[in-house]
Amino acid sequence: MFWLTGSLFFIPNSGGYGLSLPQNCFSWAMMGGLMFAVSLSQIRKKQPWIITPALRWFATGIVILALPLLYTRPEWLFNGGLYWAGAAVGLLFYLSCVQLKLSRNGVYALIFLWLLACMAHALLILLQLTPAGEWIAWPVQNNRPYGVFQQVNLLATFLACGIGLALFLFLVPENLKNKRKRFFAAFALFVLPCVLVIIQSRIGWVSAIITTVIMLILMGSVRGKCHSVILLLLGTAAGWWCKNYTLIGEVNHSSSNNARLEAIKSSWEMIQQRPWTGWGAGGFEYAFQHFRLIQGKSTEGIGVFTHPHNEFLFWGVEGGAVALGGLLLIIIGGIKIVIPAWHRYRHEHNSLPLALCIIILPILLHTQTEYPFGLSALHFALCLLLLAQADKLSGISSVNISVSRPVSNVLSGIMMVIPAIVIVWMCSAFRLGLILTDTERRGMQDIKVLASVPDIILITQYERVEFDLSLNKLMHYNQTRDPQLLDCYRLWAEKYLKIHTDKNVYISLIMIMNYQGRTIERNYYLSQAQKLFPQENEFVR
Repeated sequence: MFWLTGSLFFIPNSGGYGLSLPQNCFSWAMMGGLMFAVSLSQIRKKQPWIITPALRWFATGIVILALPLLYTRPEWLFNGGLYWAGAAVGLLFYLSCVQLKLSRNGVYALIFLWLLACMAHALLILLQLTPAGEWIAWPVQNNRPYGVFQQVNLLATFLACGIGLALFLFLVPENLKNKRKRFFAAFALFVLPCVLVIIQSRIGWVSAIITTVIMLILMGSVRGKCHSVILLLLGTAAGWWCKNYTLIGEVNHSSSNNARLEAIKSSWEMIQQRPWTGWGAGGFEYAFQHFRLIQGKSTEGIGVFTHPHNEFLFWGVEGGAVALGGLLLIIIGGIKIVIPAWHRYRHEHNSLPLALCIIILPILLHTQTEYPFGLSALHFALCLLLLAQADKLSGISSVNISVSRPVSNVLSGIMMVIPAIVIVWMCSAFRLGLILTDTERRGMQDIKVLASVPDIILITQYERVEFDLSLNKLMHYNQTRDPQLLDCYRLWAEKYLKIHTDKNVYISLIMIMNYQGRTIERNYYLSQAQKLFPQENEFVR
């Protein structure tokens, strides 16, 4: 409950993804707290750890995903390692969730809590559109609410999951006698599609429709299905009216369509060129832009891509067939959950495990159009938590591995140490993020506060810290004219541009090299910048 309540609070930040977002630090810390609590319980009750067949496939897949780190470029290793570490900690979180001793009623309570969270987000969005909601600090752009996630599609898939939750609670026979719960689910079936129409997210619409259709086909009575459809249509109509007769208006998606198609096309060409080993873990941003540069293409019209907006393409570009093999094993693990869940639904009339698999479908579909797990740790946790419960409820206990007592004790110790590290790391990243955001909003003039932060904490947002420190040196040079400051910035910028593609860093680096008389190097970077950013006048000779 504390976790879900905390997810409603917006904390000022400078945007980005991963640990640059305070909400992600908070959610990762909560995940670490849950893992620690489960490990403590395992030790106290002297219970063995249970390893399901799906978990074994997931673990093997995660190990294989680490292989591209062995042959990537040194400058890309840090970013690639962080991305993989997130997947590895997610695996440990899943392991902890499998050990949770939730009864059937406990799983229903979990579903209801998540629906409460979805409804809280939806109702606050509606309130934000009125004069009474001016106090809500969630970002709004062009009268379009973005929610606490700061991204429309994340909000949309979160609400689409909510529709799945509401449909299950409304249609399942076990809840028909609970009038309060059923009334709340009915209210959600009206509110959630209303907000989905208002925010105009295509992946939100598609995933909600697919989830709804599957739920209506498989769950409930004919009467319940008819009532559900009526509520959903009324909510959709209300959202359509709000969209067309308020200041929100229609959102044009044509530019993003072109950019996504270009990203998909170029990513596929990159995979074809290096199908086995990929281009290097952690190096997508650099490799993608420079691959297109060789083809005579620029960032004009599509911007700088840090991700192809598709997880299969991302891992395929960075790790080739090796990484795709790891993903395939993870998919097989998922199938190992869905098939028994379907069996229980067909032969035992137990719809709960299958419903849990359907509910997370919007998030899984979202991974094929963006990178929701990098943008929102809450989505990642929701997906893993519900999938783990489906795994437990649908699985056959005889095929599970019960770890022996000595191994369980060692595993419990490991599963206490790692979550403790995660909690400390995330709390440090959270605090550092607040400091950096405050410094950046003050114009980067004074960064003395960073000097008091221990180096081990600075590592939690290493690239962002280095960026801010280097920018401060450049600004400080304008006051002191100390040539050493220019050298420091130049060396940092050369390393930075081997990982990222940043127009402003190119501009500053070219000016410094021009001033220092480094003509050959200056011409090299100027030529790159002209090809990458032909629309920018700063790079005209």
